[in-house]
Amino acid sequence: VSNSAINNCQRIEPIQLIIKETVLPVVVFEYEAPICVNGQANIFPIVANDFTYGGTFSSTQGLVIDSDTGEIDLENSVSGLYDVTYDFPVSPEMCGESDSSTVSIRVLDKIGFLVDGVCNAGKYVITAKDILGTLDFETSTFKWSTDVSSSDGATAVVDKPGLYTLEITTKDGCVETAEIQVTDV
Repeated sequence: VSNSAINNCQRIEPIQLIIKETVLPVVVFEYEAPICVNGQANIFPIVANDFTYGGTFSSTQGLVIDSDTGEIDLENSVSGLYDVTYDFPVSPEMCGESDSSTVSIRVLDKIGFLVDGVCNAGKYVITAKDILGTLDFETSTFKWSTDVSSSDGATAVVDKPGLYTLEITTKDGCVETAEIQVTDV
């Protein structure tokens, strides 16, 4: 750099030019729905291929979330509505703007039921019974094993011993399965 001063003197001084890496963070993410507590493994956020890792995931109390990966621990989380935020701060050593993204999720109630049965007039009647008080029989769908004699929603009739399965799907899309072993008809 050259500098002209009084008396027409010139002075040349070196300057140090620091070029910082530019960061344009990609922070958009989502979670696959429905988020069901029943037997579902922990879930991870779905991110773009060029997602910028190194930020922090957070949410409100009740949702157990790994701040580095965004993994949600369903077994230890409480059902409810949550906002999950990912913050990526650009460090002072770099150029660019910090960014964040927030998604709203709903962790659905755990459903629990058992299948119980009783012999009635030479047939065995098996019925689903809600054990947690969270199953809505009116809005859920029921899928019995193909070898039941007949079925109507939460109740089925069988006419021979065997292992019978009931799969219940809630209106929100959560699925739970239970079995009953019938030994005598």
